Amino acid sequence: MTCRRAARASMLHPVELRPKSHPALRMERQKPMIIPVQQKPWAPDELKLLGTKPDDVIGKETGRSFWAVRTRRRISGIPRYVDDGEFRSWTPEQDQLLGTCALRARPQRSGGF
Repeated sequence: MTCRRAARASMLHPVELRPKSHPALRMERQKPMIIPVQQKPWAPDELKLLGTKPDDVIGKETGRSFWAVRTRRRISGIPRYVDDGEFRSWTPEQDQLLGTCALRARPQRSGGF
């Protein structure tokens, strides 16, 4: 039976009866390939490095990606490495100064608002 005869019999448009051949539809029919990831187990020496240096440096030393090092460090509950110059704690003198300075008067609005 041709597409037109089938269309007349089922009252469908002939285009709806044609087999779908669009490349995207063919891709949908294919099963996706799932490749298992082979993870290298973490050695105790590598675990001791976590948090002692930046994650990218440890990754280069151990042959792992930045994301692998970061994920393992977070799973292990180890805080990230903080360089001495990156964050500086407030001194007790600075803590005492908080809230002692008077606020400046609110500036007057200028312009046509």
